[in-house]
Amino acid sequence: MGGLLFVLPPALGRAKAEARAELIRAALEQKLGESVETHVAANYADIEERTASGEAQLVWAPAGVTAKLQAARAVLTIVREGQTNYRSAIVARKNAKLRLAELSGTKAAWVDPLSAGGYLLAIAKLRAEGIDPVKTFASQMFLGSHRAAVEAVLHETVDVTAVSSHKMDAASMAEKLRWYAGPAGDKLTAIAFTESCLNDAIVLPASLSEAKAIALAQKLVPTTPSEIARSRLLSALEAEGLVQTPLEEYHRLAPLLTPPPAAEDRITLPPPSRSSRPSWH
Repeated sequence: MGGLLFVLPPALGRAKAEARAELIRAALEQKLGESVETHVAANYADIEERTASGEAQLVWAPAGVTAKLQAARAVLTIVREGQTNYRSAIVARKNAKLRLAELSGTKAAWVDPLSAGGYLLAIAKLRAEGIDPVKTFASQMFLGSHRAAVEAVLHETVDVTAVSSHKMDAASMAEKLRWYAGPAGDKLTAIAFTESCLNDAIVLPASLSEAKAIALAQKLVPTTPSEIARSRLLSALEAEGLVQTPLEEYHRLAPLLTPPPAAEDRITLPPPSRSSRPSWH
C-alpha cells in the first residue's frame, strides 16, 4: 500500500463514519501533499491493533484506546466546544423516570469495551456510587456505535446507555441527544454525569520515524485563526483545534477507564438487525 493509512473509529455509526472518512481523506491529501487511504475500524480493538502494529500512520483514537498505548510519537487532542475534556452521560427514556438507585433488573447497551464515553466512564461512575453493573443489570450488550446504543434505548430493547457530552446543562444535553438521535432525542434524558476525561485524539504512532512524525504534526496542527477557520481537516472532525498532549496525560486516566474484572464475558454482542432502524436514522 502506498501513502498513509488513516484509521478512524466506528462509533458514529458505519454510514456516517464512511462519509466522514472520505472528507478526512480529501482534507489530509490536500494538507499533507501525499496519498492517504482511510479505514473505518471494525471496533476499538481494531484501532488499538493497527496502531500498535504500525500498520496505520495516522489514527483517530478514542481516549480509552489512547490511554492503553505504550508509546506514540505525538498525541494531538481534539478540541470541541472550546474544551479538551468531556464527560459521559448515562441516558434513559424520559417516560421511564429512572434514577441510578433504581437500575436493578434493567438492561444496558454500551458502545464498545474500549469506549470511554460509551462505556468505561459510565461503569466507573456506577462503581463509585456502589453499583455493581454485573449484578445490577439483567443484561448488557455492546452495539459498536453511539447511534446503535441510543436506538436500543429508544426502541425499549434496553433501558440505559451512555453518550459523550462536553456540557451538563439541560439545554446543551438536549442538543447533544438530538445530535445523536435526531428529533427522537427529545424522548431521552441524562440521569447522571461521570468524571471528566480527555477528548479523543489524532495519534501519530511510535512506528513513525521522529522526522516523519514532526513533519506530519507541523502540517496537521493549524496555528493561526485563519488556518483554523480554513482547515478542512478540523471541519471533517467537527473540531475547533488540535492540541499536542503528552501521552502520560492519557495514561493517568487508566484508573478511570478500567472495566470491572471478568465483566466482559457477561456482556453480549447480538447480530445486527436492519429491521430495528427507526425512520430518522
